[in-house]
Amino acid sequence: MDTLGTFYPPLATVPSKSVADPMRSKAAQLLYLLVMLWGASIVWLSPHPPMVDLPQHAGQVVLLRDLLFGNSPWSDMFRINLLTPYLIGYGIALPLSMVMPIAAALKLMLSLAYIAFVLVCIMLRRHFGGDARLDWLFLVPFFGFAFKWGFFTFLISTPLGLLFIYLADRYAVEKTRRMGWAVLATGTVLLLSHGLVFLFGMIVGVALFFGRKSYLQGWKLLAPYAGLFGLCVVYFLVNQQVNQGMQTYLMGTFSWSLGISRPWKALMYSVGPNSKDGYITIKVVGVALLFLLPWVLGLRISWEEKIRCVPFAIAMLVFSLTPDFAWNTAFLYQRFAIYVLPTYALMFTGQPMPAHLQLAKPNNVWARRIDWIFSTLRPYAILLALFGSGLVLAVNSMTFWQFRKESSDFDQLISQLQPRQRAAAIVLDQRSDVDRNDKIYAHYPLWYQAEDDGLVDFNFAWFPPQIVRYRPDRLPGIKPGFDWFPHTFSWKLMHGERYDYFFVRHLYSIPGRLFMGAPCPPQLVKTSGFWSVYKPGSCQPH
Repeated sequence: MDTLGTFYPPLATVPSKSVADPMRSKAAQLLYLLVMLWGASIVWLSPHPPMVDLPQHAGQVVLLRDLLFGNSPWSDMFRINLLTPYLIGYGIALPLSMVMPIAAALKLMLSLAYIAFVLVCIMLRRHFGGDARLDWLFLVPFFGFAFKWGFFTFLISTPLGLLFIYLADRYAVEKTRRMGWAVLATGTVLLLSHGLVFLFGMIVGVALFFGRKSYLQGWKLLAPYAGLFGLCVVYFLVNQQVNQGMQTYLMGTFSWSLGISRPWKALMYSVGPNSKDGYITIKVVGVALLFLLPWVLGLRISWEEKIRCVPFAIAMLVFSLTPDFAWNTAFLYQRFAIYVLPTYALMFTGQPMPAHLQLAKPNNVWARRIDWIFSTLRPYAILLALFGSGLVLAVNSMTFWQFRKESSDFDQLISQLQPRQRAAAIVLDQRSDVDRNDKIYAHYPLWYQAEDDGLVDFNFAWFPPQIVRYRPDRLPGIKPGFDWFPHTFSWKLMHGERYDYFFVRHLYSIPGRLFMGAPCPPQLVKTSGFWSVYKPGSCQPH
């Protein structure tokens, strides 16, 4: 199934015995294209996607736009941080937000990032000489852990990270000045897109360089990587100098959460946030079928070309050994599950094993049974691929479509409020019954900031990497971590008097102690579904 323009070789190049393979037919090519477009359309099924952090990123873009054009009522509270490692993502979203609603701008970028992710995976597979039938493995990992948590800038950067790996290996093979400049240029853009993706790309790129023994033709060939390392150091030092006094709540705590079960979690995090996701079992079945696809097709790992195993080995090492939490950044290793399936596919080949590498075939009953099962399923591999990817995409489509109705109560609520007000988000109950995720609504009130020019705390402007940050002397009382423990709201410690609105989401009655300490009890303004909006009360004399 080699299609999609220049990313696939012509069908005529496939050996005649393979043309009859249903997975290489023109119908399969068209089906693949339709499934890819289906994946790209999923984010459009809900006005506000059920992606935890996405409202925060939307709020950042709108706040940046208003500050740049002098339209923000909060200009004295913030400063623009052009040394953000998320510059590319926000830089693209900014002009888009000027010609379309911010939610549409972010969804457009996510759709294009998904298509780019799939196409660059195909390009990488072709470069390593992989089997085109495994391109089905590229259709679902975008919808994994990072997607459900709404790691917008990370998701936008993942195709660029894969492109960097592609160029890095071409450089290791060709060793030309042109490819060296391509590595340097792409790496620079990647550094400005997302620091974690940059580090991952650099590790894989250098490993490929040494794996292909390119250094034997001169250590000067390491110049592109030396240049990128130097840029990274300069960026860090300049950032520290420019942002002196701006380090706000940057914790040095590390949490590893290591264990022998962690590598197996790659299956789960390739398609979902955690085991509490109500649909995770269905999605894991889908991704497990895709993991089995190479074996069903009768492919094997290309041990004679060990270089093809390098990206997968590093992806699994990063996933298995990276901290869970470091420097106030949560969910570090989980997000790298997005690279596991694509790099896994690169290892396989349909070519016969060279004679000098052949081993005696296992002669036990279980090996024969497994071989018989795979051989029996082989004619139906296209159905296996379609069913596996379809399960993951169908569950996401269903939850996005149903979420539009579940979340409409908040959308109706903010349409009745005054714009450009300051609000505190007290999301006591953050679970979505539709998405079956315990944190979906944690930052949802930030859509008021993104679409009504308000300001909502807790706000990502606390964090050093953001493009808009609180000034050190204007930090709010609602600090990082409150979004995880909203029941800890304190009127006195969090300066409740500074807020015009309080967005409260509650499945049950609001605790009587919630606004304890307020000189006058806050007044209920509006209620819609599980959402209630309060404003500070005015004390009437007795």
